[in-house]
Amino acid sequence: MIFLALVTVLLSPWKGPSLPTAPTGNYETSWVMTVRGAPRARVELRADGVAQGWVASFCTPRLCAPFHTIATLDGKGVARYQFSLIRTDPKAVAHTRASILANNQMVAAAAR
Repeated sequence: MIFLALVTVLLSPWKGPSLPTAPTGNYETSWVMTVRGAPRARVELRADGVAQGWVASFCTPRLCAPFHTIATLDGKGVARYQFSLIRTDPKAVAHTRASILANNQMVAAAAR
């Protein structure tokens, strides 16, 4: 018997100060990313489709990871990140998108 674990990702606007690990600058847009699934599940998160000259980051209070991270959900099945799209090259296109994948399945999209 095969069981598929459902993972959901919700993006909402980031309000308040950025996490101490999050990059700052004039070219950043951030969201609160809430990942939900089975308690203690391990979830591979990846951002694809980001334009050249941009970086997608997954940040916690302890670590910021570019383009990819592994989340271990807590006992309630939740993990939270500050997800950001950062324009690292002023000559890069003015806007970009990111497709967010959880365990290789498209779960959300972000645009700046």
